[in-house]
Amino acid sequence: MKTLDESVARAKAAERLGYESVWVTQLPHARDAELVLAAYAHATQRVGFGTGILPIYTRHPTAMVQMAATLDELSGGRFTLGIGVSHKVTVESMWGCARASAMVVVPSTGNISPPTGLIQVPAARRCRS
Repeated sequence: MKTLDESVARAKAAERLGYESVWVTQLPHARDAELVLAAYAHATQRVGFGTGILPIYTRHPTAMVQMAATLDELSGGRFTLGIGVSHKVTVESMWGCARASAMVVVPSTGNISPPTGLIQVPAARRCRS
């Protein structure tokens, strides 16, 4: 795993080289993806960035929306939120959550809206602590 400084240097290099965007994933034994992206936003001016993909089971829907809205504001609109259900090995073995059938509902506008109603996750999203 790269240090945070090395990761930020890569994002700055991507911007300098003209890349359109940089992406991060969230894994159980890695840095918090959202905080890494906040560091990217602070260190860059133009390059877009996003999550590909944040699992819906590990973060409350309201907290997910709050994080996305904050990163979008911090970056001046350069943030793209990618969410998904992940897969059984990651959800159950690595995160310790019960993977139930999940339905994700996002408004057709695709805009970040107030937390109520943006994402619906079944009550069965229980993780061991």
